[in-house]
Amino acid sequence: MKAAFVALAIMGLLGTPLASPLGQLKCLTRGKGCSSNEECCSQECSPSGALGFDDEGKPILAYSCA
Repeated sequence: MKAAFVALAIMGLLGTPLASPLGQLKCLTRGKGCSSNEECCSQECSPSGALGFDDEGKPILAYSCA
């Protein structure tokens, strides 16, 4: 029973890609995709290019840590 609980706990941690076992956010490295400055820690999450265009012709931007 205890082993099953430990296995579920590990699977739960692995299911959250940005969470470390201590519950802290891991810093993404330069050039990695991001959605907020917090993910890049001391770096800035900024537009890195266009993925395409939406129905109104506006560019869909890709963001990465700068």
